Amino acid sequence: MYNAPRAATCRAQTKSTLWSLDRVSFKVIVVAAAMIKRELYQGFLEKVPILETCNPGEIQTLGTCICMMIFKLEISLESYISTE
Repeated sequence: MYNAPRAATCRAQTKSTLWSLDRVSFKVIVVAAAMIKRELYQGFLEKVPILETCNPGEIQTLGTCICMMIFKLEISLESYISTE
C-alpha cells in the first residue's frame, strides 16, 4: 500500500480544474502536521500532574499515541437542584 503508485478514474459532471500534489510535497505536509500535533499534545501532557514522573521519551511516546475525542455534554438544571 505504501510507496506504490495509485490509479483512479475521476469523471467531472461540469467543466473543472484539477489540482495535484507531487509525492514529496504531500509527504512534507503530512509529516509537518503530525509534528505539530505531537508537540501540542506533548505540551499538554507535560502539565498533567500524574505524569510528572515520566521522562521526556515517555511523554513523547504518549504524545504520539494520543488522539482527541470531543463529547457533547448535556447538563440539566434538574440534576443540580435537590428538593427536600
